[in-house]
Amino acid sequence: MDRHIMAKDRAGQKCYLGDGVYVVHDGLGVWLTAEDGMVATEAIYMEPSVVKKLNEFIQSLARDGGGGFFQ
Repeated sequence: MDRHIMAKDRAGQKCYLGDGVYVVHDGLGVWLTAEDGMVATEAIYMEPSVVKKLNEFIQSLARDGGGGFFQ
């Protein structure tokens, strides 16, 4: 995992999403990391097709009322 976190650190400007989660775009996909603002402890790489599926999931929640998700 350290190799992947280092790759994320060489990507673009990271953006804080909240709850210790950051996102950064590397030119193709996005890295989601859990960190304390200085050190990434976990990393998930999402290719464009995965980001698209996540967006579709969130949109379906919005269409269905969200079950409290958007409150």
